[in-house]
Amino acid sequence: MMMNDMNGDRRYGIVKRPRGFNYDEDLIIENGLAVGRLLLATSAWCEPSCQPPSSDPGYMDTTGVVFYSKISDTFKGAVVLSNTVTPPTPQPLQIKLEGLGSMSADPTEFWSNEAIGYIGRWWDNTTNANISDTLYETLKDTHDVLGYVIFDGFDTDFTSKTFALDSSYHVLLNPQPGRPGVGDVVMEAGDYVAYFALTENLSKWRGVFLSESPLEFTINQ
Repeated sequence: MMMNDMNGDRRYGIVKRPRGFNYDEDLIIENGLAVGRLLLATSAWCEPSCQPPSSDPGYMDTTGVVFYSKISDTFKGAVVLSNTVTPPTPQPLQIKLEGLGSMSADPTEFWSNEAIGYIGRWWDNTTNANISDTLYETLKDTHDVLGYVIFDGFDTDFTSKTFALDSSYHVLLNPQPGRPGVGDVVMEAGDYVAYFALTENLSKWRGVFLSESPLEFTINQ
């Protein structure tokens, strides 16, 4: 199933198998593997001051997939793009998990948003600003606060990257203040619902790729 997806399953677009990537050795698979399609963003949250990635020649016509373990000790897997991409300014892309916001009525979505934010950062969608843990507790029931974590980077000289969430960054590769050191972040055990994203690391942190649907996985410690 995985190899079919990589070699042209029409549901995901034609994503070529990258050279030098050994799926048996490089991709950690524990208790099952899931795949999600990555969509190239057709809008930019920083509009009108920046164009959407779908109209940017450095990203245009690129497809992608993310493979991830359904059950593991942390969020891990691999992201693969159909070709190399060229950001407007040379830079690695941030690899992120994003919750579904504090106003979600679904208990799993609310819990996982909070668990992600407490190892990463908070973005208040109501005021369009990053906020602290303390302010999150004050506002989470009245503002839509997004929990997210930047945990790795994607080198755009290549088309694939394996990952395991064990770090929390402010921007690559600067650790997020107030969080465990790089390599020491531990995800809380439980069921997660979250989006996978690749975003630019400079300027306005424009979102480039986002999983078509939220990923669902379980962390066991």
